[in-house]
Amino acid sequence: NIMTGTIPSEIGRCKKLEELTLAENLWTGTIPAEVNDLTKLEILALQQDELYEKFGRHDGLTGTLPDFSDLQYLTELYLGSNSLSGSISHNFLANSMVTTDFVAIELSNNYITGTLPNRLSHFDQLSILVDGNYITGISQPLCNKGAWMDGDVQIYGCDSILCPLNTYNPDWGRQYSNSTRCINCKDSLGTKFMGSYSCYPDDLDVLNEFFKSTGGKNWNTATNWLTDSNFCSWYGISCDKSGVIESIRMKSNNLRGKIPNNLFSLPLKFLDLKSNEVSIGFGDIDPDNKLTTLILSETNIDSLEGISNLLHLTDLRLTDVAIDSLDNELYTLTKLKLLHMADNNVNGSISKYLSRLSELTDLSFHNNYLSGNIPPEIGDLTKLEVLQLQGNKLTGRVPNELFNLPIYHLDLKQNPIDFTFENIGNMKKLSILRLSETGLSSVEGIGNAKSLKELHLTDNQLRGSIPDEIFSLEGLEELLLNYNKLSGTIPESIGDLKQLVELYLYDNNLFGQIPTGIGKLSRLTVLALAGNELTGTLPKELNLLTDLSILSLENEDPDNKGIEGPLLDFAGFSEITYLLLGGNRLTGTIPSTFLEESNKKSSIMRVELANNLLTGSIPKHFEEFDRLDILLVGNMITHIPEKLCGKVNWMGGRVEDFGCDAILCPPATYNSIGRQDSGMECITCEAPNISPFLGSLECVVDADNQNLHPHQIMELLYTSTDGPNWRRQDNWLSDSVPMCEWYGIVCKDVEDENGEVIATSHEIDLEGNRLSGTVPNALFRLSRLSSIKLSHNSIKFDLHGISEATSLEVLKLSNIGLTSLSGLASESITRLHLASNDLSGSFPEEILNLPHLEKVSLYDNNLSGQIPAALRSLSYLMHIDLSQNNFDGTLPEELMQLTKLQTLYAFNSKPTEGIKGKLLDFSNMPDLTELLLDGNSLSGSIPSTLLEGTSHSEDKVIVSLGSNRLSGTIPVEVGERFQQLELVIMGNMIDNIPDELCSMDTVAGWMNGDVGAYGCEALLCRPGTFNPIGRQSTSAETDTCKACDDPTEAPFWGSMNCNALTPSSNLSESDVLEKFYSEIGGPYWVNNENWLDLSDGMTFCNWYGIECEKDNEGIAHVVSIALVNNGLAGAFPKEIFLLPRLRSLDLKENEINFSFNGIGNAANLEYIRLSDNKISSLEGLGKATRLTSLHMTYAGLSGTIPEEIFALTNLQELYFDYNNLKGTISENIGQLTKLKELYLFDNNLTGQIPSTVGLLTNLDSLVLSENDLSGSLPEELGDLENLSVFALQQTKKRGPGISGPLLDFHKLSKITNFLIGSNKLTGSIPANFLATASISNEKVIEIDLSLNQLSGTVPEELASFSLLSIFLIGNKISGISEDLCTKNSWMKGLVEKFGCDAILCPSDTFNIYGRAEEDLPCIDCGSPSVATYYGSISCLSTEDQESNIERAILTQFFNDLDGENWKISDNWLDPSKSICDWHGITCSSSAHPAVESINLSRNLLNGQVTSNLFMLTDLQHLNLAQNDIEFSFENIGDALNLKSLDLDNTGTISISGIGSATNLNILRLMSNDFYGDIPDEIFSLTNLELLYLSANAFTGEVPSGLTNLEKLTEFSCFQCGLTGTVPTWIGDMSYLKYIALNGNRLSGTIPPQISNLQNLQHLDISDAMLSGTVPELTNLNKLSE
Repeated sequence: NIMTGTIPSEIGRCKKLEELTLAENLWTGTIPAEVNDLTKLEILALQQDELYEKFGRHDGLTGTLPDFSDLQYLTELYLGSNSLSGSISHNFLANSMVTTDFVAIELSNNYITGTLPNRLSHFDQLSILVDGNYITGISQPLCNKGAWMDGDVQIYGCDSILCPLNTYNPDWGRQYSNSTRCINCKDSLGTKFMGSYSCYPDDLDVLNEFFKSTGGKNWNTATNWLTDSNFCSWYGISCDKSGVIESIRMKSNNLRGKIPNNLFSLPLKFLDLKSNEVSIGFGDIDPDNKLTTLILSETNIDSLEGISNLLHLTDLRLTDVAIDSLDNELYTLTKLKLLHMADNNVNGSISKYLSRLSELTDLSFHNNYLSGNIPPEIGDLTKLEVLQLQGNKLTGRVPNELFNLPIYHLDLKQNPIDFTFENIGNMKKLSILRLSETGLSSVEGIGNAKSLKELHLTDNQLRGSIPDEIFSLEGLEELLLNYNKLSGTIPESIGDLKQLVELYLYDNNLFGQIPTGIGKLSRLTVLALAGNELTGTLPKELNLLTDLSILSLENEDPDNKGIEGPLLDFAGFSEITYLLLGGNRLTGTIPSTFLEESNKKSSIMRVELANNLLTGSIPKHFEEFDRLDILLVGNMITHIPEKLCGKVNWMGGRVEDFGCDAILCPPATYNSIGRQDSGMECITCEAPNISPFLGSLECVVDADNQNLHPHQIMELLYTSTDGPNWRRQDNWLSDSVPMCEWYGIVCKDVEDENGEVIATSHEIDLEGNRLSGTVPNALFRLSRLSSIKLSHNSIKFDLHGISEATSLEVLKLSNIGLTSLSGLASESITRLHLASNDLSGSFPEEILNLPHLEKVSLYDNNLSGQIPAALRSLSYLMHIDLSQNNFDGTLPEELMQLTKLQTLYAFNSKPTEGIKGKLLDFSNMPDLTELLLDGNSLSGSIPSTLLEGTSHSEDKVIVSLGSNRLSGTIPVEVGERFQQLELVIMGNMIDNIPDELCSMDTVAGWMNGDVGAYGCEALLCRPGTFNPIGRQSTSAETDTCKACDDPTEAPFWGSMNCNALTPSSNLSESDVLEKFYSEIGGPYWVNNENWLDLSDGMTFCNWYGIECEKDNEGIAHVVSIALVNNGLAGAFPKEIFLLPRLRSLDLKENEINFSFNGIGNAANLEYIRLSDNKISSLEGLGKATRLTSLHMTYAGLSGTIPEEIFALTNLQELYFDYNNLKGTISENIGQLTKLKELYLFDNNLTGQIPSTVGLLTNLDSLVLSENDLSGSLPEELGDLENLSVFALQQTKKRGPGISGPLLDFHKLSKITNFLIGSNKLTGSIPANFLATASISNEKVIEIDLSLNQLSGTVPEELASFSLLSIFLIGNKISGISEDLCTKNSWMKGLVEKFGCDAILCPSDTFNIYGRAEEDLPCIDCGSPSVATYYGSISCLSTEDQESNIERAILTQFFNDLDGENWKISDNWLDPSKSICDWHGITCSSSAHPAVESINLSRNLLNGQVTSNLFMLTDLQHLNLAQNDIEFSFENIGDALNLKSLDLDNTGTISISGIGSATNLNILRLMSNDFYGDIPDEIFSLTNLELLYLSANAFTGEVPSGLTNLEKLTEFSCFQCGLTGTVPTWIGDMSYLKYIALNGNRLSGTIPPQISNLQNLQHLDISDAMLSGTVPELTNLNKLSE
């Protein structure tokens, strides 16, 4: 039968059994002891002889041979062809009652050892078969048992039992007739055991024969072969400690010939003959071999017959050995774990007997001719991890049983199978899935394969859009979808696959713009999108993919216009080797920075830009590339730098032969490939044909290009402003559609006085259409251009030449970033829209020269000063909007001369006083119907003659004067003058409303009819009351004026708030949100969709960023506000905390000045994320007791962690990373017992980690890295059993670090990342370090203990970790336990290749990593070195290493900054000179000098300063002033000791990153190119004492952030462009000694608080616009200037 498994112990219950025959099955395991209970048994048959004959040797029954001492009646015992071991016991059948009967015992072909015992002599007629074992002797009395062996002992003596040593019998291993005697071995042959079937040679003889039969003299390597008898020293041979040969490794060694069979008689465990031209057979193999690994791939196998004798094999590799069928013997090798038989000619189906190989973990039958279904029996391979069946002819549905296996690598590609994903979720470990070329048409269910890292679906039948399920596989590293029929666009969600390394979407039907989300795939090395129908432009986010080695975006379809717009510079692409962009429509020049950071400049690189629309020259810096193949034909290239013509290795060496012509054919020539190659010369064009550009593929007829046609002008507009990326581009550049039908172009007929059409006028309306780039001035040459509307685009617009557009009437350029109106001059413009730009300074004079102007909008700019009286000259002006600027002064009387004016807007919500003085009465403006002057500082009373001359007394008139300083009463005359007046006047100091105005209920249009409903309160809330709009209105959701708790808090009519709002204020949720919107710049948000819209069907729940839920009564409440990176700015209104059900507040990445005052009212608030905002104080936060998540990364926090944080006992997540927190971590941290995530990364925290951290037993992540913590590790940390991430490394800090012993942390069973490098831990690594983690965690564990002072040996107990990366360099490790050297999965598999060197380089060796890495083994130091410990990165002393590093850094600095042309460069790069002698370098005076100061001011430095300079860790002073350099502050935090930095007059344009230089005392940045507000980063430099920012183009007020700099003594910002007033808070900076603010546009008075600066010695605020009197300065005793 085919019974399998073990013989059940229950068999012992069958007490009456006399015969038990279970022979010729597939039993495994041992013979159960209970068999001895079958005391009546006469026959026991468990042999497997027939299976042995059929399949060869296999395991069968194992264990020690039982003695069967209780089976008294046993006469027949058959146990042959199993794997029983041990010797025949002295008690074997000792109690037999049948010793006089004939007894048969068959034990052949087992592993029985020793001598046949004398005790067997009590049997009279015994037939015992023990051949094929390891018997070494027979007790002599047995040789006299004449009746034994059917009487043969009488004739042949002991030979009839077993042939003696050094003899054999090929059939039975004994003599049983005269013709079957035992034969003596010949020559050097012999036997090791009695009962042998053949003789075997000596090991040395076998190796000699192996050498000769495989052409040893011609081997590639044959070191020591046949030179002596010590074969253990011969090439390719390894022996054990006793000198017994264990392995032969001869891979790819040019062996040729036949492998002798006796090679398998050697006691080999490992044999590798891969990739040799040898033939091998398995016949006559000694079944006693010990071989476990046999690698014969790429050889020639005669047959598999006899392979069953290799019964110990666990690893068999027979790839590409020309086998065409599988012998059943293969399935007897039941110990196999790895079976590779790929690339053969095996046909037929997969045998169900494969299931017998139940130990298999790796099975490969790929690239054969297997057919039929995959058998369901494959499900019996319960340990299978790798299954490769690709490249066969398998069909049918993949069996469900397959999906229950622990497979992590499954490859079924190139088989016409039926694969569905319905059970894929069962494959929890599946990491690699390859189903290319299987006919797959659906991937439904693929989203359940959560562990996938590689997904290959190339060349299938996938259609439609890329399935969304794929984007849920966030761990994917390879995604191959080439050669399908996918269509649609590439979705933005591609950016969710952040682990992707390779993305292939080649040759589908994808179209549209490459999504910007592609830039999130920062790990990509291959991006292949060619062969689709992609359009649009190259998204700038592609530049973020700096690890790319292949970028394939070429367009091979001439019907597809391809990708347009400018060519990116790909400057950061350091690893690129193939950049393929040919066949598109890229325009512009090749950027001067193109591929400038490439690391491949000495390697072969291919750049394909052929057949685009590129212009200009090949950049000069291309000469840095040595082996470049660049394809540029079919463009408009006009120049090749001469040096490129000498790059002899370019273009595959063709430049050496043909010079520049090998790159591009010169102008006036051409050929079919656009460049010269062998047999392909460049051909001269014949007149009249020309080829004006380099690299022409043909000659063309010259054309008249003197005057641009309107169509050409429009095409120029399209290409210059990134047309392919416009929001809409309907019909643009279409040859079949008239230009007047292009989107945004309106053409109108122009008629003469007789109605005859005489011309066509053009209107351009592309507002909000995503234009970018520079609008060409050629636009002004369009005849009859009447209107240009380009608002809300990111464009540059030069107004010079606009006077050519003599028909232009409308110019709308709002929100385009316009900074100047220079060049604006026009006799025709009537409407000018310039809102929301960056215009600054006084009112633009250019506008005053537009004589026919009727409407102008300057809303939301930065204009300042007095509204000019000269506006009176614009006599046609009807509409003017000056709102939201910084105008001050008074309303000029001359405005009254604009008698045609219909609307005047000058309202202001900025934090400035605005327009002051009295309110004009505008009495001579009959058509003025809208007067909006809110938010200024107008004072006095409202004139009774206001709008006295109106001609619109019955029309709607709006007068809005809210939030000024108007006082007195509302004149009755104003109310009686109009029938439909809307008077907005809240927020002033109105103390009376005449009764007549409160009773105008009969005038339906007065205050929109509200007076009839509310009386006086329709105009203004009464004193002592308020609401957010200062009056009652039927249009407001809350229509009552509410009483203040203290009436004196609202003393005037029209109050909008009391001094302190409380929940009792009963503000509606809509009121709260409206206030929120108005106070933090709602109109200017990035997205304010639907805000304030309460029209039919709309509620605040429809407003962008607002999420609502309904209560039990169906009333909707705000539960979440999410406005991330939305342009919010200003002071946060505390009323938001009155939203009763608010749970989540996410305002990350805005510019909010946040206060937690009133947060206690937010009773349900659980989640706050304010990262990347301005948080000046956490005061009040402790009242938000329900908070569970608090995120304040990059929030500008300073000072100590406030104690009230520890009152938030419900917190589960606390993120305070990247702030400037200082002081110690409070013991009260232990109160936050629900914390799961605690991140305090990169602050300035100091002192001991408190022991109370051990109370946070729910912690999953504890991240305290990059602080200045000290002391020892508190033992309580070991109690954090749920911790998976523990980070305490201090690589950027110079503080004392954590010292003392390393705790064992043996309770941390869930840990995956244990990072505590760069501290000062001492002692040895505990033997039980993270002991429970090694048992319970199947994930890769990363341990960083590098750069401490640990000593001793890396303990052997760590061997219990299966997947570990442990970093130990920079310690005092003296050894590594040998047990760790075989942990092949450690260090990402590098231990398998390098052994223990992958963990640490041994003593007297080194490399730059301190451990062996791929392609970088440890290097022998050679002569005596100081590399006495494991893990050295150099053979030099620490001091010598640092000196060499500093020399290398300065050498690079010299080369980068054009050192050859410096004014003074004495001793630089002189190898005989110490770097301390180089000009401008000063070193410390210690025993081991290090660079302490660099002073190279005014030294003609030119170039870019790289961040490597900051690796000079002892650098304290850096002065590069007055040089033409590019300076980046990236990584400046690495210069931990830097105290002084002088970059005056260097052309520096950005200080991004300066905040990391936390130890700076002196910072000089004068006379550079800074603009905008003074960056807040400066104010995080709390150690600053001197700050010089003068002579820059900053804007804004004197920044309040200066108050953070509590050590500042000198502040210089003269001629900085500052505006506003001298702040009163400057009086709080009592430590200031020097202030220079002269030459700014400061206004107002000198605050008296300046007299508080008792240490002040120098004060200069001259050349400003200050007014008033000089305050008393008698307290300034130290003032000298």
